[in-house]
Amino acid sequence: MSEGTSYIYRVYPASVAQIRTLITAHVGGQGFWFGGVALWLDGAPAPQLQPVTPFATADEVVVAGDFGHAFSQSAEVRWKRYDETTYDVLVLCEHPAEVAGGVPLCIPHWNSQTQVWEDGTWFVCKHAKAMLRETGSSNINVAYTEYLAPNGAVQFQRLREVRVDND
Repeated sequence: MSEGTSYIYRVYPASVAQIRTLITAHVGGQGFWFGGVALWLDGAPAPQLQPVTPFATADEVVVAGDFGHAFSQSAEVRWKRYDETTYDVLVLCEHPAEVAGGVPLCIPHWNSQTQVWEDGTWFVCKHAKAMLRETGSSNINVAYTEYLAPNGAVQFQRLREVRVDND
């Protein structure tokens, strides 16, 4: 397990165009995406969870349904639908970033030594074998990095890459 610092930025409200711009700027030109539907059907029935799919440009990422993730080694952009045209977006990365329209997501915590509230730094834990297996797949795994709040109250799993077991 390796450790370091992670950064989370929130963009709200955001449009589909802003999500695509964030994907291009932070995830990069190539990566993977998936999304899901629990409430919003966009006028037609849809699978509840889309498969993890590679993309070469942000225009190939389908921003529909209730939520989605686009990710690469560089960063992850995840979105949650708020209403018909508005999304709440998080950008997760291991380096400081200029996120258009974004504000850093900080966790205030009490420093018992200095007796003051401080904005905490998110910690990162990379596990060598930590992977999520795609539902219904026997060979698609998604590697992730854990982001931990300084007080331990919140954690995120930032998706990093897709690995295919050929065994």
